[in-house]
Amino acid sequence: DGSDGYSLLIIVTASGFSFQLGFGFTLNGLGGLLGLHRTIKVDVLVDGLKTNTLKSILFPEDVVANINRIISDLKQVFPIQQDHFVVGLMAKIGWGTPTLVSLDLGVIVDFPDPRVVILGVLKAALPKEDAAVLKLQINFIGIIDIPNSFIFFRADLYDSRLLAFTLTGSLALLVAWGDNATFALSVGGFHPDFHDIPTIPQLPNGFKNLDRLGISLLSGENPRITIQCYFAVTSNTVQFGAKAELYAEAAGFNVYGYLGFDVLFQFEPFHFIAKLYAGLALRRGTS
Repeated sequence: DGSDGYSLLIIVTASGFSFQLGFGFTLNGLGGLLGLHRTIKVDVLVDGLKTNTLKSILFPEDVVANINRIISDLKQVFPIQQDHFVVGLMAKIGWGTPTLVSLDLGVIVDFPDPRVVILGVLKAALPKEDAAVLKLQINFIGIIDIPNSFIFFRADLYDSRLLAFTLTGSLALLVAWGDNATFALSVGGFHPDFHDIPTIPQLPNGFKNLDRLGISLLSGENPRITIQCYFAVTSNTVQFGAKAELYAEAAGFNVYGYLGFDVLFQFEPFHFIAKLYAGLALRRGTS
């Protein structure tokens, strides 16, 4: 911006080779990251799990064609900050011949207040990539922040399917100690009536926009059949539930049906909520 000083961010990756590690595992890529007068924005990375931002950092593909997206992502994830430094190592690990399961993994340390950020993209295509019955991609981030007294992990399914059925789901874990001691684990979100979702100042969006664990048994919006579920544990609650939903539309009318349950136990003071609900309607629009 014209002021004194400079900043630097460089990412170097090498792939296209295969080094045997044993037990069917191979090392297929190595990389490194160095940022001078740069920091790392973990909240941007958490939001980017659903948009595949990690692929702009971990072994980016087709760099020339995607350069605008990559540079935009890097500017947001690693903004300029005076006297901050980031350094990281990356590895691409595969399993099977040809590779059936791959893991792009990066470990980044942010100085001078040591904070370790672990980034990963886990992919599986079974029984083989060009005729996959199961296509799975899990984007995840782990944060070990000792100065701020917390450990956080978040994972989201991205572009995943079983046969032609879309798979969704999120997982988040927070362990904090000290003045803001708390514990929370959520697989697929929280009970609809639970609003005391744990947060910490350094990561206000950690548990936002969690997707239910679900499968869409019909592709598209009409018709559709979806099955979703969730399970969560916090310092003072246990909660779980599931829902199946049907929708079909024709000639200006639609059929909408659902069946589900939600359960919430609170320990102090003790109480619980248990709901079972179902419905089936023939509608014109929403009437």
